[in-house]
Amino acid sequence: MPVNFEERLTALEKRVELESGLRASIDLDLSMLALGQRSNTNLLQALGLTQSDHTRLLDKHTKMLEELATTQSAHTQVLELHTGMLKDLGTSVNQRFEEVNGRFTEVDGRLDRMDGRLDRMDGRLDRMDGRFTEMDGRFTEVDGRLDRMDGRLTEIIGMLKARES
Repeated sequence: MPVNFEERLTALEKRVELESGLRASIDLDLSMLALGQRSNTNLLQALGLTQSDHTRLLDKHTKMLEELATTQSAHTQVLELHTGMLKDLGTSVNQRFEEVNGRFTEVDGRLDRMDGRLDRMDGRLDRMDGRFTEMDGRFTEVDGRLDRMDGRLTEIIGMLKARES
């Protein structure tokens, strides 16, 4: 039985190690997403400040209206680009989560199969243990018979020695 326990413990340790690696991978992915989000937030805040400065300049410098309109158009393009990038990033994140979920499903399936195999092995070991117990009983019975035969042989030898003398 201790061997069975060690096998189970080893399987459990491997499972925990695998799941720990998967969780670390998810944590890294989430950290990278948070970093990207902060960068995008800072960039959008900077763009907002720039637009505010341009608005003040428009109020002060009506002569430069055409130039500022061009700048605003450029900023709009950048915002559209960033919006597209954010949408793409969201799609990418969703795809990664689907991949991770798929991997978890695969790991769960493998672990289920391993559980089934271990259960079958456990049953086999239980049957073997029963057979060994049965054999032990038979050996005890044979040992008793041999002890009785030994006693009888000792009596016979004693009787033979007594006749010779």
